[in-house]
Amino acid sequence: MRITEGGFAELDAVFVTMDGEQRVILLLNMLNRQQQISMPLVSIVKN
Repeated sequence: MRITEGGFAELDAVFVTMDGEQRVILLLNMLNRQQQISMPLVSIVKN
């Protein structure tokens, strides 16, 4: 997935699961560690 909005814009992430109806949980590689983040569904696109 590609993040399109916010502070993580233009970064690639791995989809984990839905977090309600309008949010997703993603894995983002930061500082050589995978971090789980929750983002609005409209802030990501499939790449």
